[in-house]
Amino acid sequence: MSTQSNLKNVKGQTLVETIVALAVLMMGLMGILALLTRSFAISNFVSDSYIATYLASEGIEVVKSLIDHNGMQGGVAWNEGLVGNCPCEVEWSSTSLLSPPTGQTLLLDITTGLYSYQAGGTPTKFVRTIEVVDVDADHLKVNSTVTWDSSGGITGVPIHSEVNLEDHFFNIPRP
Repeated sequence: MSTQSNLKNVKGQTLVETIVALAVLMMGLMGILALLTRSFAISNFVSDSYIATYLASEGIEVVKSLIDHNGMQGGVAWNEGLVGNCPCEVEWSSTSLLSPPTGQTLLLDITTGLYSYQAGGTPTKFVRTIEVVDVDADHLKVNSTVTWDSSGGITGVPIHSEVNLEDHFFNIPRP
């Protein structure tokens, strides 16, 4: 009889060990799932930050292109059309500042990969604003700001994010 009694205790002990092992395994899997979810949220935020940085940089490059264009024109001031028109918006093909800013999100043309305000593009979450400040007659300060709302990851609370790049341009007379 004692052998039968010991056998029942072993079977009961095996069942308890199995339940404890499953609980530990489930806790481990839940930790891995939480880690993966958080890493996807962080990856999306980094991707959005990367895009926003390049869009802000593009805004400054467009203003630089407008300054270069003015410099190549005869009898046109180097800062013609740039002072007093901001805050404003620009797109990669701008030949002047688009003023005043509408707060419209940039549109992405899927076929070309270019961001603009042209109809037919897919709306994005990015809003770009350019501000040109006339520091003095030979000095411009340009701020290009891109804002967007991130998904917020696990919390679900949207995060308002911003990238702000600044550059300075100088009128240096040629000899």
